[in-house]
Amino acid sequence: MGMLGWLMFREKVRWVTLPFIGLSVLGLFLITGASLTDFHLGVGEVAAIICMLGFDVGYLMSRYHRPVFNNYQNTTILLLLGWIPLFIISLALGEPLALAHVSAVAWIGLALSVVLNVVSLVAINYIFAHLKAYVAGNILLLEGVFALVVGLMFYGEVPAPLELAGAVIILGCAYVISALDAHSTPRIEELT
Repeated sequence: MGMLGWLMFREKVRWVTLPFIGLSVLGLFLITGASLTDFHLGVGEVAAIICMLGFDVGYLMSRYHRPVFNNYQNTTILLLLGWIPLFIISLALGEPLALAHVSAVAWIGLALSVVLNVVSLVAINYIFAHLKAYVAGNILLLEGVFALVVGLMFYGEVPAPLELAGAVIILGCAYVISALDAHSTPRIEELT
């Protein structure tokens, strides 16, 4: 994310944060169980990298939102337009429009998914419009930590010691990078 921030906006990464960014990547490796000794790029990995770059560019594009609209209006516009390409692709693939059997649990899951998508898009637009890319990108690594918590709470998946170590590293580095950047970044009130 920091590299994209530099390429797109010439945003500078503070040198003092580089070791913590590196440690965060190590924490990510520990959480995911990735191994450098058995590293290979298959179709799935290449697709994941392309998707990651697409999401990252999309997050950073929130800086180009028109200032005449507030964050809620921008989010509404994105959500109103975002379904159209997916609908066209579904039609092109011949997917049925009518649902045959949908349980009450599925409808509840759909409703919760809608709410969480709206909340996350509002938060992402706000964060990437107000924080430096490398800080916001490091905060996004907290998704892995939340995944461990959700896995434990809802599925009874007990994290392995290396996963816990990775989570602690990511949490600590996210805090340190945010704290270090807070000293060099004007407060949000000063930006508006």
